Amino acid sequence: TGSRVIVCVPQNSLADGHISFRPEIPAPQREAMGKIRMGNACKILIKLSKAVWPKGFWDCVCSDSFIPEIWVTPAASILSGEGTSGEHIVVGFVAGKRSDRLRKLSEEKRKRLFLSQLDAMFGTQQEPNPASKAFVDCIIMDWGVDPLFRGAYSHPTIGGRDARALMSTPLKERVHFAGEAMNRNINPCINGAMESATIAVSEVLESLGRPRKPAAKL
Repeated sequence: TGSRVIVCVPQNSLADGHISFRPEIPAPQREAMGKIRMGNACKILIKLSKAVWPKGFWDCVCSDSFIPEIWVTPAASILSGEGTSGEHIVVGFVAGKRSDRLRKLSEEKRKRLFLSQLDAMFGTQQEPNPASKAFVDCIIMDWGVDPLFRGAYSHPTIGGRDARALMSTPLKERVHFAGEAMNRNINPCINGAMESATIAVSEVLESLGRPRKPAAKL
């Protein structure tokens, strides 16, 4: 047992009451948790035997395409001119309602449509289907169907303007909350999660009578 705890779980788990608290979370705070939800997101990772994109390419937004955003990894080594160390991976990213629609397709069809898009983007007269020919493997990550996540990024609903501040309020200085959904500056990504964790740790230290460090801006 411990005198303090920091709860850092996917927001939908709190909003849907999948975690029980004794004593229960006060009703206004529970209602606030229900006003911040997590939307879905999906990544399709394609491994190729060679790079089919032009030198210097690492990210592209294709808003009217099957996959609206793609990037190649690792971006740092590509931008520095060091190459990809034998790993040629392109990532397709889809979020929101488009991701929900994507889920209705089989994994095989999602893979095939993404490869067709890459062929259309990087194909030439000499090689019209470079991605399909260089295909090695595919991994699809759909956070909306993962029982431990059940979503990707948080977003407010109608009437949820002040919900983040209320739901992140510590319970009797013993139970503290962290995670990107708890970030009062509305930063729904890893930076927001880390910043909220820094704040939660500072609150714990203060409740224990120790100096409270200023929250880092990430």
